[in-house]
Amino acid sequence: MATSLRKHFVISGILVCICLPSSRARPSHNPEINESRQQVAGGRTLQEGKKFTLTRMANGVTKDGAPFSQNTFERGSSEKVYVVMIHFSSSESVRKEFATRLKAAVTIVEQKTLSDKNGSKEERAVATFKTKDGRIVTSILITSGTVLREIQSFSAQNALEFEKEATAN
Repeated sequence: MATSLRKHFVISGILVCICLPSSRARPSHNPEINESRQQVAGGRTLQEGKKFTLTRMANGVTKDGAPFSQNTFERGSSEKVYVVMIHFSSSESVRKEFATRLKAAVTIVEQKTLSDKNGSKEERAVATFKTKDGRIVTSILITSGTVLREIQSFSAQNALEFEKEATAN
């Protein structure tokens, strides 16, 4: 029987298990997460002129059954930004999760209600959280209908710059 390499980590309270099967292993009958790496041609970013390069894409299901995706972007050799999108069954579930996450924040730097392109209301907050190893991470949380987006980095500047680039489209 072939073996697989398993890695477990927590992203914003979501237990993520990445299983990388050996060449002879068969996929699990109930996978929790799928991962792929994307090589961007010539080291350029997804859109010319952007500062961040997509290096990893993953998806899975939260313990509550909500599907999510997580993308890792890099700038330079060690600066990373993680973008998580969780798709809930209702906008009420999104608002509840948004509030729950903010309660766990060390500091809430900014919190406001915005209107999107279609006139729908979105909640946005910039907050800091303490990791298990004591480091401070900055998260930008944004509600959008039934989706909760989170942009997270150990550098507040990187998180804010990434958000600016992502919303410039």
